[in-house]
Formats: sequence, structure tokens, C-alpha cells
Amino acid sequence: MVFTLLQTPSATYPLSDGLIVHCHGGGFIAQSSATHSTYLRDWALKTKVPIVSIDYSLAPEFHYPRQVEEIFFAYCWILNNLHIFGSTGSKICFAGDSAGANLATSTVLRTIHEGVRVPDGLLAVYGCFLVSYFPTPSRLLALLDPVLPLGMLPKCVGGEK
Repeated sequence: MVFTLLQTPSATYPLSDGLIVHCHGGGFIAQSSATHSTYLRDWALKTKVPIVSIDYSLAPEFHYPRQVEEIFFAYCWILNNLHIFGSTGSKICFAGDSAGANLATSTVLRTIHEGVRVPDGLLAVYGCFLVSYFPTPSRLLALLDPVLPLGMLPKCVGGEK
């Protein structure tokens, strides 16, 4: 597991009240913090809030829910080391896209269940939350999607490459 800190804390600035904890997307089988760094750096500059992006173990070598465990334990470690990231932790937001949205949401639910400090916000962008095969408008549109066809969902969920 690797942490990528965007917007390095400086001794000349006070600690930020905020912190964004980011989980990258990639269908649990691909991507990393590095592949998302362009827009994350932009977010960090515009919000003036440190962003910690967490790399997690990928499928098929590592099966779900290991990724949730890694993100949860990383979050607990971050809470105990907020000063390293230049934040007081007064306002914490989890963010993630695709598989990262699923991991961010699962981690927030786990914090509630475990009695750990619950983040103040959650930004879950195009996550996959309904894995059962119900006909929904988005699934029907996915039949025509040239970028991410419906047939990719079983591969991502099943961890196939």
C-alpha cells in the first residue's frame, strides 16, 4: 500500500482544517494514484487542502474485500498521523471514482460500524453499487457504450484481466 500526498505541507503555513482521502478507480484491476494525479493536483491547488491518494492491492492477485481492509486501515493510520499530511483533520472528505467510489463508500460504512471517526463528506463518482443483474436504465445505455461496455462489469467484479 502506498500513499501519495498531493500538496506537500509547508512549515510556513498553518495546518489545513481539511483533508481529502482519495481512492483511485480502475475496476479493481488497474490504475493507481499516479494515473489520477493530474486532476488531484488541480483539486489540491484549487481547494488548498492536502489530498492523500491511497494505492491498494489489485485483482486478480488480491480478492475483494482486501482492498476495503487496506483502505480502512490506511484511514485509521492517517487519523493518527494527520500532522504528517499537513492537516488538523477537522474536515475530512473521502473521494473516489469507479472502483474507488465503491471503496470510499465501503470504508465510510466501516467507520460507522467500527466507531471510528466518520468522515464529514463523501464524493462517490460513477461507482458500481448494484452488482446484481437487474435491468436498469444505466445498464441498457451500457449496451451501447463504446468506452465501457456492459461486458466489462463481470470482468471487473470477478477480477479477470
